[in-house]
Amino acid sequence: MLAEYNGNSRKSGIYCIKNTANGRVYFGSAKVLKQRFVQHEIALRRNKHANRFLQADFNKCGTDSFVFVVIEVVNGDRAQRLEREQFYLSKWHDRGKRCYNIRHEAASREGAADRDPEASRQRRCAGTQSAWDAKTPEARAQHRESLQRFYVEHPEARAAIAVTSKARHADPEYAAKVSAAGRKQSPEHIAKRVAAARAAGAYTQSEERRARVGAMRRRKFPPMVITGPDGTKYMTSDLRAFASEHGLRYRSLYESYRMRRCVISGWHIEVAE
Repeated sequence: MLAEYNGNSRKSGIYCIKNTANGRVYFGSAKVLKQRFVQHEIALRRNKHANRFLQADFNKCGTDSFVFVVIEVVNGDRAQRLEREQFYLSKWHDRGKRCYNIRHEAASREGAADRDPEASRQRRCAGTQSAWDAKTPEARAQHRESLQRFYVEHPEARAAIAVTSKARHADPEYAAKVSAAGRKQSPEHIAKRVAAARAAGAYTQSEERRARVGAMRRRKFPPMVITGPDGTKYMTSDLRAFASEHGLRYRSLYESYRMRRCVISGWHIEVAE
């Protein structure tokens, strides 16, 4: 669909969508004319336009048969724009013969911004989740790959998103809200999320890593004398079991043994003679 702004794309006013194939027209008003053109074009291309007559002719005649024309600039508020839109509707409205408009009274979409923002957010989230659930595993994997490829090819976009995210989380109110939302997740939701991640291969380990982890678990240590903070001495050759029994981190004990550091959190580790 072509657009003829006549130098007024960023202004407010009255526009007309004309079908050059049969001469039918659609009138509307907008605060930002270019933004309204984009909204119309997206809805028509997706076959989801609110005006079924305009959508039917768009599907039949094709996008090249339509032109978006700015017919009047209105430097006033919404009421003044609606008044001028009503002027054209009163002149052209004929119950669908020449004019696509269904209503003979001018109306505006600007009031949509006055709705409950939380309800709007919930509707958007529900729609997004529904669309994601409808995707096949292959489609989800392809979506993730495309996002990763985009961020690799556009580091400036990744940096901009990181700055925005940091600014959001710096707000205590937003951070508390995110934290509360995370705590509201039910066990069923968490299990479903983990299952989906596993199905996508998020927790898949390579054979090399499996072998390395298995070797670490089967590692045999020489007998060691471990002295606790209270002076009690323990003899062990199983660091993992000892760490579990005394509430210590196995990794820290192992690093102490490997690096020959004798003290960790008050515990002394010595290799038995």
